[in-house]
Amino acid sequence: MTIQRHYIEAVLFVATWMCLGWVLHLGPEVYLLIGIPLVLVFQTTIRRKPVRALWVRDSERFRLRPLGIAVALALALIPASAFALSILQREWTQSAFLAAACVGAIGAGFAGQYVGSALSRRALLPLGGAVAVGIMSMAIAALTEGRSPVVHFRQVPSLLLGFITYVPVCFALEEVAFRGALDTHVWLPEGSRRQAWVSAFLVSSLWGVWHLPILGEPTPLAVLAAAPVMILAHAVDGAFIAFSWRASGSLLLPAIYHSLVDAYRDTIQS
Repeated sequence: MTIQRHYIEAVLFVATWMCLGWVLHLGPEVYLLIGIPLVLVFQTTIRRKPVRALWVRDSERFRLRPLGIAVALALALIPASAFALSILQREWTQSAFLAAACVGAIGAGFAGQYVGSALSRRALLPLGGAVAVGIMSMAIAALTEGRSPVVHFRQVPSLLLGFITYVPVCFALEEVAFRGALDTHVWLPEGSRRQAWVSAFLVSSLWGVWHLPILGEPTPLAVLAAAPVMILAHAVDGAFIAFSWRASGSLLLPAIYHSLVDAYRDTIQS
């Protein structure tokens, strides 16, 4: 009964988040930001686990060593600079988003200290699968819209900048929720292979439908039509990255996947 309860709790968590998005008519950035208190409440009251476990699952305590401090400072440089500018311009939503990225840089520094344990074959193979599926999906979407999916040499700096910018965001938003909190909640390390796949596809499906409130303001019929598409679009790469997270115990690999795919998307759209 315990694992079924965990499944229900995961579904209710995402349903609550989505309802807030629809009822309050939230834009994409605010929709992402409200996930921060929701995840913190879920992690500390439902899961009853420390916040640091969202970044490194089996860590015993939070401590930044020199390597972690260096990584955190490097990744915080861009969002911190943009944060100062957004404050001067009184762009409060953007300021909150960038502040979250700065906090995420601390999480990335913490996870970076455990990079050695994350680089196992069992973790890297599904990471490669997730990246391949994600890039392929974005490329197909570009072709269907009449755009080129090719990244030209002059666009490489933009791709790298986007990747570096997205990494700390993943440690505060989206990946920290769906991999750090939810996937860990529904996965049984000692469970069967079937349970492992069921739980991975459950979280991937929830991740897909979670996007519905920020796809505009569609009618109920449009939502029903979009839901299967969003599930299909996220199911395979979501399952791959779930297994990468489970094998590594570090949010670093999911963050690399998400940042690389999003940076590629932005680059071919520019």
